[in-house]
Amino acid sequence: DPTDPTDPTDPTDPVASSAVWGPQLPGGQTIALSFSEPVSGVTLDVITLTHRGRSVSLRGGSVTSVSGHHYVLTLPSRALSLDASYKILFAYEQIRSTLDPDKMLHEDSSIIIVDLPDAGMT
Repeated sequence: DPTDPTDPTDPTDPVASSAVWGPQLPGGQTIALSFSEPVSGVTLDVITLTHRGRSVSLRGGSVTSVSGHHYVLTLPSRALSLDASYKILFAYEQIRSTLDPDKMLHEDSSIIIVDLPDAGMT
């Protein structure tokens, strides 16, 4: 609630605006992550991937910055053997606006559901 002075969220905080499947590269399947403004701190350490409520290891994966707004998450190949959707949870306190480092990723944007691509992509 932005009118509550004890509420740490701010409606102008950056948000994770989308996560979509990208191309499958030799290193693994990619997910394009987009944010509403340039952010820093997007690393594997701040991302938790879950499938049907269970954590999926990202060991062997990577995160690459395309720009401050856009990042590419490359999943390890073992993650592609799972069907259905994934949830991405960001440790939102660790992701900060580069325009105002006092602003962290908005808590409400920390979970994104990503549907598995067609079987032909795996």
